[in-house]
Amino acid sequence: MASLSCVSASLHRVTTPRDRRTGPRVNHGRGISAAPRGGAHTTEDGDASTSTTSDLVGAVASGSRDLTRSELDRLTATLDLGSLCDAAASVRAAGPDPGIVTFSPKVFVPLTFACRDRCGYCTFAKDPDASDKIYMSVTQVIEVAERGRIAGATECLFTLGDRPEAKYPAAKQELRSMGFESTVDYLAHCAQAVLDKTGLLPHCNAGVLTRDELVKLRRVSASQGLMLESASDRLVDTADAAHHRCESKRPSARIRTLDLAGELQIPFTSGILVGIGETRAERLDALFAIRDIDRKHKGHVQEIIVQNFRAKEGTRMSAWPEPSLDELIWTTACARLIFGPVTHIQVPPNLTPEPDDSYPAGTSATADREGWRRLLRCGLSDWGGVSPGVTPDHVSPEAPWPHLSELARVTQEEGYALVPRLAAQARYVVQTRSTLCPHDSSNSSNSSWTHETDGCQRWIDPNVAPHVRVLADSEGLSRASAWCPGREESAVDEAAEALEAGKIGNKNKPWLALRSPRPVDIVGVDGAVFGGRVGVNPEPSSRVKAAIERLKRRGEGLLLEGKCSYDIDDFDVETRSDEAAVATLLRARGADFDAVCTAADIARREQCGDVVSYVVNRNINYTNVCTLSCAFCAFSKGPAAESLRGKPYLLAMDEISRRTAEAWARGATEVCMQGGIHPDFTGADYLEILKAAKAGAEVRLF
Repeated sequence: MASLSCVSASLHRVTTPRDRRTGPRVNHGRGISAAPRGGAHTTEDGDASTSTTSDLVGAVASGSRDLTRSELDRLTATLDLGSLCDAAASVRAAGPDPGIVTFSPKVFVPLTFACRDRCGYCTFAKDPDASDKIYMSVTQVIEVAERGRIAGATECLFTLGDRPEAKYPAAKQELRSMGFESTVDYLAHCAQAVLDKTGLLPHCNAGVLTRDELVKLRRVSASQGLMLESASDRLVDTADAAHHRCESKRPSARIRTLDLAGELQIPFTSGILVGIGETRAERLDALFAIRDIDRKHKGHVQEIIVQNFRAKEGTRMSAWPEPSLDELIWTTACARLIFGPVTHIQVPPNLTPEPDDSYPAGTSATADREGWRRLLRCGLSDWGGVSPGVTPDHVSPEAPWPHLSELARVTQEEGYALVPRLAAQARYVVQTRSTLCPHDSSNSSNSSWTHETDGCQRWIDPNVAPHVRVLADSEGLSRASAWCPGREESAVDEAAEALEAGKIGNKNKPWLALRSPRPVDIVGVDGAVFGGRVGVNPEPSSRVKAAIERLKRRGEGLLLEGKCSYDIDDFDVETRSDEAAVATLLRARGADFDAVCTAADIARREQCGDVVSYVVNRNINYTNVCTLSCAFCAFSKGPAAESLRGKPYLLAMDEISRRTAEAWARGATEVCMQGGIHPDFTGADYLEILKAAKAGAEVRLF
């Protein structure tokens, strides 16, 4: 279960990352602490409420409870758009990763464009051509996935029409010719092939599914998804409406799939469309419907997509007006307030409307990305899938993916590090219980908070979990780097040479062990996407600044004998707070990472000055015999590895003395005694070794 508990969290103590951005500000109107108009309010449920706006938002930010529909209606009725965004940003800042915005490096695989329905806005669904194949072949799927993997992708997004075999006899015939009874059966086969041959993690958007179909796809994917789009039957039943005669878009059918996914503990993506003919009230109905199912199943909805309608040529809705940026912002802020601080709120960056009339003549409306900036200020925490220059957005091919460097730049200018994630969000990947430092370092015993996750063991099928762990870092996000601990670098280099020679893949060296050929690095040493540092020097987050300050005071409070100056009654509380501060610094990325490095350098300068010291020493390896067999060690020897590592040895005491004297004669002042864990040694043997070294020279022993 994904849960968040905050102690003594109140709105005035929540400092949002947007407070430290360096980009241009937008006038948001009055603050969110203003009391709502009208005094006491009676909810639709009959409960009297005198809570202020600050109380309501603070309760959601703390994770203590969700907003009711009547409470959200009250907020939207009494707050202007800027204040609503401020409230949403405060809730987002209380989440487990307030300083980062995630995205998934992906390839887009349109397994089939055939679909049993035809929505009024869709250009993805196409009638099959008698001369063409209806489905991509496995070879074609693997080729796309492999190109994506080499470019740094970790997710293979399968998008396809809903049950084309139910409408097109040719689709059914093609499936049977390949040995499959249904599109879902073939999808499961392709997803397993992607896992086996490339290691990319499949995410399956297969439409309305049965329980058995969801189970089948769970075995071969890291996550699945189905947009609710709308909770309005009116859009299905009304002539010329967006979903007219599209029964797969019937809200009850899609809600049923979402409910089954929760029962089966599938990390699931859902969301809504903005501007397809729904009212604001219907939009909120859809968001609350998703939240009810998510809470029922203890958090299986990993992210909510808020996607704006884009008019496309050749569709029934080609002349339909597109929603404004303000409308998208309003909906995104509401989604954050409805779902609280933990669930990711996602808006596709390639579809973001930009204000065409807000720039001087001759300048680009997207030059400063005002749309992205305003989304980052209203509760957004995830940009969704972005292809690293491999595949287009087949659903909206007219809208190219943004360059990661541009997305990283704007994201960092707004105070966040852009960080890649996997197809399953981090809380479904690693099992953690992290107590993080609060925003205010003055009284952390009353305001630190704990975020608990359950990880792969609960959420990911055992067939997929090993693939997820290979790609994940310690926080459950994407490793996004060619280097990996335990990976044999020479073998990866050999595979890279094979790629350059035109030989992609190597059956004798599976990717799971080598991840070869080497993919590109997406992140730098600071854990954030390259490109976010151009001309930018944002302030670190308040949480990291508080952690640095706390540990600085902790160091100043230590006595010379190493004892802590805390009162014994406060020791446990203070120690937990110290640990939380350390954990906060270890998780720092982007500008926060830079702040940690700067603080460490300042501490070095204050304690040691600008002199860097070193010592002339010699290593003496007195034995390479070791009872242990650590996988990374090339030093220890044993009878089973003589041909690989050489013969075992044990230096005589006279030889130890000779080597020490030789080191002294060459200017060494230190000898490092290093050896294996010899099975016959006792403490007396180590004392004899030290005596032999001392007999050679009076050097410092380590």
